[in-house]
Formats: sequence, structure tokens, C-alpha cells
Amino acid sequence: IQNVEVHFDAKYINKFTDVKAIPQFEGAYFVNLGSLLPGQSKMVNVEVDANKHGTHKGEILLKYDGQNMPPLEIETTSFP
Repeated sequence: IQNVEVHFDAKYINKFTDVKAIPQFEGAYFVNLGSLLPGQSKMVNVEVDANKHGTHKGEILLKYDGQNMPPLEIETTSFP
């Protein structure tokens, strides 16, 4: 699989402060993972601090070889 990218919903990410990703974001909240060999896996780690407490919903979109996979819905809950 070539050109693997993981895109995070900007509306979701913008609800947080001090957003960090490993590997680092490129552009508007996406990570380029390059190519994946058969059986290989890669991980994206995102750390955020909440601006406001409550439940925050968003999506993660995986793209590869110019194709979009169905979005993955995510939800986080922050407590005061």
C-alpha cells in the first residue's frame, strides 16, 4: 500500500490546546505514513489538552493510493 495518510477532523482537533502528534502533523492535521508492506503496521499517537470539559466528537479519515476509506468516528470525554 502506497501513500498512506491519516487525516484528523480539524473541527475536532481545534477543540483542544497543545495538540501533539507522533509522527508530526503535516499541513492541516494529517500524518503521512508513507508505504506499508504486507503485514506491516504503523501507529499515530495524538496527545491533546482539552479547552473545555464535555464530550467531543470527530472523525479520522485514512487515505491510501488516492482512495478514501470510510471515516472512523471518534469521541472523547474531558472532565473538569
